[in-house]
Amino acid sequence: LSVQADVAAHVARSLLVELTPGEPRVAAAIDARAHAAYLKARYHWGRPGDEGYTQCLQYLDEALRLAPDYAPAFGLLARVQVGSAEYYRALPRAAFLRAREAAQRSLELDPAHAEAQVVIADLARLVDFDWQAAKAGYRAALSANPSSELAHRCYAFLLVIQGRHDDAVRAAELARELDPLCLVPSL
Repeated sequence: LSVQADVAAHVARSLLVELTPGEPRVAAAIDARAHAAYLKARYHWGRPGDEGYTQCLQYLDEALRLAPDYAPAFGLLARVQVGSAEYYRALPRAAFLRAREAAQRSLELDPAHAEAQVVIADLARLVDFDWQAAKAGYRAALSANPSSELAHRCYAFLLVIQGRHDDAVRAAELARELDPLCLVPSL
């Protein structure tokens, strides 16, 4: 795993030099154990409903203990906190507050982290009822990662609220095409 991480970091640095003008950002080295814990958390989060919620949080705690500045772990933690509000595992107001804090921390560490951007957009939609901010957030997430099933699916929910049903169906279908194994129903 550490060899794969080293090779991936080298390739990413090489691409950054070629693709981005100015000073390239250098990705921080990732603790292999933290990344493994993060992947286990992601696996448990992907289980049906909230079946893997507890195990997901345990692995996220481990990942963040091993690597306190690991942006993907904070991004997933933010998403899990939104889920804890949706499944009423916690008081929604408190869960949404924790989600916002985790997403903001993820974005401090990696401003282009798509999952954290989706959470910020979700909070604009679910808590603030700010459709423009939500739209901008989903677009930022899709700009950072056009293949994000999560961003397309959540954007579809916003489009439904706005009465743009044809656009919502297209966004949901694209989300399904990007991740046909996703267990979350789209629209």
